[in-house]
Amino acid sequence: MRYFRVPIYNRAVVILSWNEYKKKFPRENFENSYAQTTFFEGDVYMTFDLKRLSPGAIAHESLHAVNFIFESAGVDATPTHDEHQAYLLGFIYQNVYDIMYKKKGSKK
Repeated sequence: MRYFRVPIYNRAVVILSWNEYKKKFPRENFENSYAQTTFFEGDVYMTFDLKRLSPGAIAHESLHAVNFIFESAGVDATPTHDEHQAYLLGFIYQNVYDIMYKKKGSKK
């Protein structure tokens, strides 16, 4: 398990191994899935199948994380008012990327 804090929103993003995530969230649907993100007890939880890990999968799940954080904090992002969303997406993506590619053994 690895995690990082999201400062302004007082949330954490927790990255679990595939098996840890399945054990913590057994009711999630894992069929045809290689990445998952959920919001639980105030924090975001993510997992990735390391065999199918890609920057695109990280970006996809990072957007879900942003949306969970915004929904829980009452933040409304719109297509014309999205600068805060873009900054948070970049922050989450970069932190997840750094954790996952270090874990996978790849270099940037």
